[in-house]
Amino acid sequence: MMVIGIGGAGRAVASQFNKFPEYETLLPEVQKFATVEEYEKNCPKIEKAFEGTVWVIVSGASKESGMTLRLMEQFRHCKIKVAYIYPETMFLDDKAKKRNKVCFNILQEYARSGLLDSIYLFSNKKMAELLDTGCITSYYTSINEAISSVIHYYNYYGGIEPELGNLRDPKEISKIRTFGIYDLEKNEKKMFFLLDNIIEKCYIINITEQDLLENKVILSQIKQKVKKDIENDLNSSFVIFKTNHKANFCHTINYTHYIQSEEQ
Repeated sequence: MMVIGIGGAGRAVASQFNKFPEYETLLPEVQKFATVEEYEKNCPKIEKAFEGTVWVIVSGASKESGMTLRLMEQFRHCKIKVAYIYPETMFLDDKAKKRNKVCFNILQEYARSGLLDSIYLFSNKKMAELLDTGCITSYYTSINEAISSVIHYYNYYGGIEPELGNLRDPKEISKIRTFGIYDLEKNEKKMFFLLDNIIEKCYIINITEQDLLENKVILSQIKQKVKKDIENDLNSSFVIFKTNHKANFCHTINYTHYIQSEEQ
């Protein structure tokens, strides 16, 4: 599996995958240019044959995001998944805000049209709130680690057998997505991007071996949660895996086919 990081934010997240042997990372860098158009025109040619799944990680606020479509075109024979990092717009000047808006909309349209396998949205603001990143020096490092971690877990789930349930495929139209976490004990959910008009959801529950053997409450809780989702016209499912971690945890994948507007 290949991970391509575009721009400063994209490269920072992609470099986190170097700790996992399953990935080949590509961090294209070119000389500095003044405009998005110049980055597009001077997009590097990747002299590497690759087959399989490619994750493209990018934030549209970067001028280097101008290379995104040209780079993806070189891997059009692969299954392309985009991880889009939505920046905190309060830190951006007007030109960067415009770049982000254009790139954000274009990549969603590419996903909806089937030119991409899917696009996963991550909000820096929501990730910071979720992680409670109080330390300035590790602010973005914590966010980058969290993004790479959830993507890695998602890829890992697809290669192992669950204890219960199935990691089933979403509807063909459900191309716009985000991850989240669900607190089983507190019955609280937090998403990595506030996705509007969710039409499908999957709970990926990781349970310790001891709780798999002894805890009869968790399964009942998640069944009730899924039942409530279905009653609210949400196509909901769950899958359970065994974890070697010391505590249980749950990721969610949230799906829609509706184009998302600018984050407020």
